[in-house]
Amino acid sequence: MTADAATLRRLLDTGRPLLAMARAREAAADADPRTLQACARVALEVGAPAEAEAWLDRALEARPREAALWADRALAAHAADGARAFGRRVRDAGLPPAFAAALGELASGRGARAQGTGGLAPKALAGAQRRLDAGDWRGAEAALAGATPGAVPLGLLAEARLGRGDGAGGAQALQRAAAAEPWVAATRARLAEVAARVQGPAAALPQAAEAARLAPRLAAPAVLAARLALAARAPALARLASAALRLAPRDPHALRCAAEAALARDPRTALAHLRRMPENAPGRALLEARALAAAGEDEAALDAYGAILTEAPTDLAALTGRAQLLQSLGRAEPAETDLRAAIRAHPGAGLAMRALAYGTALAPDDPVLPVMRAALDGPEGRLAAYALARAEAPHAPEAAAAHLARANRLQSEAFPYDAEADAAGWARIAGPLWNALRDVPPSDSPARPVFVTGLPRSGTTLVEQVLAAHPALRAGGEMGVLQPALAPLYDAAEAGMAPPLRAAADAYVDAVERLRGPGRITDKSIHTFLHVGAVLRAMPQASVVVVRRDPRDTALSIWRNHFPDGTHRYAATWEGIAEHVALFEAALAHWRAALPEDAFHEIAYEDLLADPEGRARALLDACGLEWDADVLRFHERAGRVDTLSFEQVRAPMHAGRVGAWRRHAAELEPLVAALERRGVALPD
Repeated sequence: MTADAATLRRLLDTGRPLLAMARAREAAADADPRTLQACARVALEVGAPAEAEAWLDRALEARPREAALWADRALAAHAADGARAFGRRVRDAGLPPAFAAALGELASGRGARAQGTGGLAPKALAGAQRRLDAGDWRGAEAALAGATPGAVPLGLLAEARLGRGDGAGGAQALQRAAAAEPWVAATRARLAEVAARVQGPAAALPQAAEAARLAPRLAAPAVLAARLALAARAPALARLASAALRLAPRDPHALRCAAEAALARDPRTALAHLRRMPENAPGRALLEARALAAAGEDEAALDAYGAILTEAPTDLAALTGRAQLLQSLGRAEPAETDLRAAIRAHPGAGLAMRALAYGTALAPDDPVLPVMRAALDGPEGRLAAYALARAEAPHAPEAAAAHLARANRLQSEAFPYDAEADAAGWARIAGPLWNALRDVPPSDSPARPVFVTGLPRSGTTLVEQVLAAHPALRAGGEMGVLQPALAPLYDAAEAGMAPPLRAAADAYVDAVERLRGPGRITDKSIHTFLHVGAVLRAMPQASVVVVRRDPRDTALSIWRNHFPDGTHRYAATWEGIAEHVALFEAALAHWRAALPEDAFHEIAYEDLLADPEGRARALLDACGLEWDADVLRFHERAGRVDTLSFEQVRAPMHAGRVGAWRRHAAELEPLVAALERRGVALPD
C-alpha cells in the first residue's frame, strides 16, 4: 500500500469512514493507478461501489493487464450486483482463461480458488495430496520438489512443512503462494492462521482482513479476522466484528467479538450478543459479568462473578474483577478478601496486587508484601512495583520511591508516549476544525449534560460527586462516549462539509442513555477540555466545568498512580506529565479567548476545599441548579466510583490534600524545570 493508502486504512480502522471517503475523493483526482486502487478499496468498505468501479476503470485504462486491478474490479462488481456485466467485460478483454475463471469466482463474493500448478501434472499433485492425507509429510515434500512457483503446490508444500512442525517454513511457503495468486482468500486465511501461531495475532491480522475482503460472502475469513482483531486489541475490531456477525449471526466467536467491541460504550448490546451464545461457550461467563458491571447492574454483576467462583474458586479474572467492582462500590472488606485470595492462588498476579495496595493500607509486616517483592522480576513485575510503591510509602518512603521510579520506567517502555501526536491532534482541533465550527450556528439540541473536565488527579471526581449529590443530577463517570459522537462532526468539518451538529448531539445522548439510562447526567471524561468548542456548538444547553489544581500536586498524584494500560501514556515520565499539563493550559487559554466569558465554569480544587459552600453554590449556579445543602454531604451517598479516587470521595472534604508537593520538592525538580521550559505558570 502507498502512504496515502495507509492513511486511508487508518481512518477506516479507527472508525472514521466519512473522512476516509472525503480523502479518497480528493486523492482520486490523481490519475495514478495505485492511488485509484486504494481509493476504490475505501469506497467498497463504505458502501459506494459505483465510485469504486469508476476509479478502477480509470486505473485499468492505464494498466489494462494488471491482475490486482482486475481482482479489485471483480469485487466492485460483486458489491454493485454487476457480476453478469462484468463477466462479459472479462470475456471481451481476452484475459487468460484460468485468470478469467478466478475473476468470475471473485465477482461471486465467495473467493477464488488457487489455480497455478507450478508445472506439475494433476497426477503428481494428487499423489502429493494422498501423502499429506496419510501423514507422510516428507514424502509429500519430495513429491513437490520439482515444481516451479505455483499457488497449488506451494499450498501443499506449506501443509507438509506444517505437518512436520516447521511453522516458519510453512508460513514461508504460504507467503510465496499468496504472492503468486494474491486474490485467493483461502491462502490468505491459512497464512493468517499460521502467522498467528508463529508471530502473534497482530502480525497475522492483515492477512486475515485481506482474506475477508477477497471473499465478502464467506463467514469463516470474516470470523477469523474478527478473532485476531480481538486478540490483538486492534482498532479495527468493531468494523471486523460487525462484518463477522452479519455473515455468521449465530457463530459464538463472532458473537463474542461483537460483544467485546460493544462492551465499553454499549454494554446492553454486548449482553444481547452474549445471551445468544451457548451458556458454556469459553469466556462467556466472565464477559457477561463485565458487561453487567459496565451496564450499571452491579448486584447482577456480583452474582455473575460469584457463579464463576462457585465453579472455580481461584479464577484470577473473576476474583480480581469482582474485587475491583466491590472497591468502586465502597465495599472495601470483601474486596480485600477477594484480592488476597487471588494473590494466594496466583502469586504473580500484578493487577490484584496493585488493586489491593490501592484500596487497603498494608502494615509493614503484612505477609503479602514479600509476595509482591518476589513478583518484581516476574511477568507482571511492573504492576507489582506500583503496588509496592503504594504499600511502602507510609513506612519506607525511599524504597517506595525506588519502586515507583522502576514501575514508571517499565510503564513508559511498554506504552511509550507520543507527545507530537497529542500536539498535532490539538493543533487540528484548535486550528482548522474550530475555524470551520466557530461561525456555524449552534444546534437546537435540548441536551443538558454537565461535563466535568480537567487533568487526572485534579479533583474532577470530587467535583462530579458534589454535583451528583444534587437531586437533579446523576454521576455518569468517565463514559468515553463524547469523542466518538463528535468524530463525524470533526470529520465533516475537516472535509469541508456542513458539520452535523444536531446529529452529533443526538448520537451522544443515545450513547449515554444506552450506558446510563435517561435523565440529566454528569460526564467526567477527562479530555473534554480539548473539545469545549465543539461540545457547546453541538449542545448549547450543556454545562462545562473545568477543574484546576496546582500542577505540582496534580503531577505528583499522576506520577504515583498507575492508570489502565495504554491510557494516559504521558503519566509515566516527568517530561510527559509536563507536556500534558502544558497542553491543558494551552487548551484552556484557547477556549477562554475563543468563547464568551461565561461559556464554561472554572473551579479551583484548593478553593473548593477552603470554601466548600461558597464554591459549591457558584458551581450549581453555573449549571443552572438551585442550591441544595445535600451536595456538601456527597460522601454520605457516594455511589459507584470507577476512578482511582474511589476511596477519597467517601470522606468529607479536607484541606490536608492541598500542598502535598512541598514534602516532595526535590523529587519534583525535573517536573518544575519541564513546566518552566513550556511556560506553565506555577502558583506562589
